[in-house]
Amino acid sequence: MMNDKTSSDFVEAVRHFQFRAEKSLEADGLRKAHGELRELDFGDQSSVEERAEHYFNIAEARFNAGEISEEERAFHRRYALENLVYESRLLNGYYEDALGPISERIKKLQLDHGLTDDEYWPKGEGPPEYMELNAEYEQVLDLKLVEVFREFGADDLAECFLNERENFDAHSELGRKSIFVDNDIARLNELAIGYEREALLSQESEAYLGASVMMCAAIEARLLVKCLSNDEKVRKAAFELGLTNKVLKSKNPLAWKLETLIEISAQAGWIPNVETERFIFSGKAIAHLLREVRNRIHPHVQLKKKVGLSFGREQYKDVEAAHRVIREFLNGQA
Repeated sequence: MMNDKTSSDFVEAVRHFQFRAEKSLEADGLRKAHGELRELDFGDQSSVEERAEHYFNIAEARFNAGEISEEERAFHRRYALENLVYESRLLNGYYEDALGPISERIKKLQLDHGLTDDEYWPKGEGPPEYMELNAEYEQVLDLKLVEVFREFGADDLAECFLNERENFDAHSELGRKSIFVDNDIARLNELAIGYEREALLSQESEAYLGASVMMCAAIEARLLVKCLSNDEKVRKAAFELGLTNKVLKSKNPLAWKLETLIEISAQAGWIPNVETERFIFSGKAIAHLLREVRNRIHPHVQLKKKVGLSFGREQYKDVEAAHRVIREFLNGQA
């Protein structure tokens, strides 16, 4: 219940959840309607575009409901407009007026150079005139795709495609992986990369504890990959450490604590010691440093160990170095 004493922050938060609930209901309704659409037929442009618009709107509603990330939204919207609308229009000859004359000039050039109808220059090769015509053809395709984006109200996609092509591809590709990559090891590898990316962003903002936690999470993901990929070595290392099934409670590394992952990985030889002219550094101790820093996000650990209330740049340097060492070991590059 809200009254005159209710803070504006509280009211705004409740409004936020109300907005989420409304968009969630909208997404449910759109999903139901999508399932009732006529069968997709790439020869029937209206059916393709009807389905694409529904798919696009579902992605928007799910994004506004907080169900999917920006990258997943980018993939869904791009798929709807590029793979359905744009490609079906291209297939059905919608762009022939613009592309036809260029295609004819390319064919004539190929014949002039002795190529038959089913022969082509390899990608990136050919005479200068062909390279220019091919670039002109690709430019028309790009402009037609941008037109589709704008037609369906995706001006942000159009601008990103035109001005930040690398980000355009990277965002939608991460969204695709989020949806379709279901292999545990593949997803863990992607998670590690994502955690490291988040760590760098946090470091740039001088949020050193946040950066450290992400670095440690990345190493945990990489340890899991190593253990899941080497079942026989893991069983041998666990036996040598006296970690029976009863002690571990599960044979699946995904159920293990980070401490166990480190101990087994060290026993298996994946985290050796580091020797310099003056010192020998325990690889296992370096890994446990990361674990201890990761545990600082737990308030009860902070109270129990009475560590500082802040985490600074110099402390982060240790985490960054430890992350680099353990990652190199696990990748087999050290």
